[in-house]
Amino acid sequence: MPTKRRVLELLTRPELQAVVDRYDLAVDDRRVKDQLVDAAASSRKVPLAEVLADFARDRLKDLCRELGLDDGGREKASLVERLVGGNAGADGGAVPRTNAHDQLPLPLAAGGVTIATPAPAPKAPMHENAAPPPSTNGRTFTGFREIASFIWENAERLRGAYKPHEYGKVILPLTVLRRLDCVLADTKVKVLAKYESLSGDFKKNPDPILNRITGVPFHNISKLDFAKLKGDPNHIAQNLTAYIKGFSSSARDAIEQFHFADHIVRLDEANLLFQVVSLFADVDLHPSKVPNHVMGSIFEELIRRFSEQSNEEAGEHYTPREVIRLMVDLLFADDDEALREPGVVRTLYDPACGTGVLA
Repeated sequence: MPTKRRVLELLTRPELQAVVDRYDLAVDDRRVKDQLVDAAASSRKVPLAEVLADFARDRLKDLCRELGLDDGGREKASLVERLVGGNAGADGGAVPRTNAHDQLPLPLAAGGVTIATPAPAPKAPMHENAAPPPSTNGRTFTGFREIASFIWENAERLRGAYKPHEYGKVILPLTVLRRLDCVLADTKVKVLAKYESLSGDFKKNPDPILNRITGVPFHNISKLDFAKLKGDPNHIAQNLTAYIKGFSSSARDAIEQFHFADHIVRLDEANLLFQVVSLFADVDLHPSKVPNHVMGSIFEELIRRFSEQSNEEAGEHYTPREVIRLMVDLLFADDDEALREPGVVRTLYDPACGTGVLA
């Protein structure tokens, strides 16, 4: 039966750093994997079952295979039980079972700033006093790795029409589009009504007015959304193109950088466009379920996987977290005392923010 330490030794350094952040463990040098393992393995406040419960099913299967354990079955809880084995009691509890309705765990670090993430109370709302957002009719998940793995696994439906190293040209822009769709879901009705009421110069330049309604620096004036796109398979290419054109210029410019219009035609000709759009319509990326820093982690994970397919280093496309931490440490090295004063705020400008994990 594998020990807690043995399982932890199989985790990657970023995964171990995430555990250290989540449970606020003291480590002299976060770059040294052995120190990360020692801190997590020796701490009784780190339940192995709870750590593993956040991993995607495929990752759990990988760990089982590396340990010579049975990797069969689709239930994550069963895989966790095999990995924990006789360590459940030593770790302080039985294997937690997760389901799609539990609150999405926060990630482990974002933009170089450690985020403490104690285990949430079951089914506790993210904002206790806030009204629940409108449903985006999408599937929810138990962690960012599970979302990324679900999207990655379904990218395989592109096989034949696309080579594996091309999957990212379809999956990444659709991930962005679905996120924007979910971000705007709460204010969609209000934006459409306000736009219809505008006239003259306000109609020509509605950005200041409509962005004030959305609360973000973009909007969409199309009556379409992913749910409606999924509901009209016979006009999917036409409708998706119109939906993208409905975005305000700032969001549309970002989407056009993917040259996705060419892939809309290519996917439609291969009878795949409706399939992939339906996939994303079934993924709930609403900010109440997937906070911004989790979304950044999802995007990074997808970039990493697609880069591996292209025999590239993922670090060529985004800044690794250990580099972010080093940057933050260096930038604030002379400000330790000043930052300890109550109410002190320091801001950094990142002119090439990429996935936004430095924010």
